[in-house]
Amino acid sequence: MRRREFVQCSVALACLRPTFTAATLNEHVVRLLPAAEGDLAGKESESGFARALERLSPTHPRLGRAVIVPSASALEGTPLPSLIRDAQLGATVLIDLADGYESSSDTSRTRRNTQRELGIEIADPVTYKEADYVVYRWPVLARVRHFTRISAIKPGPNTAIAHLGTYSIAVRQEVGLGNIVIIGSNLGSLLLAGDEQALQILSRLIGTPGGGSTAAR
Repeated sequence: MRRREFVQCSVALACLRPTFTAATLNEHVVRLLPAAEGDLAGKESESGFARALERLSPTHPRLGRAVIVPSASALEGTPLPSLIRDAQLGATVLIDLADGYESSSDTSRTRRNTQRELGIEIADPVTYKEADYVVYRWPVLARVRHFTRISAIKPGPNTAIAHLGTYSIAVRQEVGLGNIVIIGSNLGSLLLAGDEQALQILSRLIGTPGGGSTAAR
């Protein structure tokens, strides 16, 4: 399926049901931040996470504390330092960069903030055609397709948890009692399309306090 067709189908599916809100599950357990208006990729990602959380909530009565950032544009309303504090207190903070970034200004702002606050360097988003699958090694072994641009993440004071070809594409950094996970290849759109391995990754990430299983490190 071509990327454009994938987006059109995903957006159409998203319109068929209401968006998940944190109150649907428990506002003190999982928070899904809103992507900025006009950020098509971010709204698609947000809808994907909402749908996945609706599926998981009946089977995960004891989800760990988590904050899900479905797009870099969602950071406009929630400063990164506040998310770091959530992680320090035991939450898993999941940041999905959602098709690169919303705009060039968002690119530079997000890169600057993550490097300053976490020491994590994120490359500019690029189109990558040399491999079709992102290989996850944590929190569970999994292979998922990628349909979008990617943002490679430079190894540093973090643990690479997924690769696309030779590129580190997702990292995990322990912060206090919790974790911050940054994904440079869209996970939310895969969730919107019903990808079962993407759902399994999310389930393990937010399934226990502190952020998922450590068995597949």
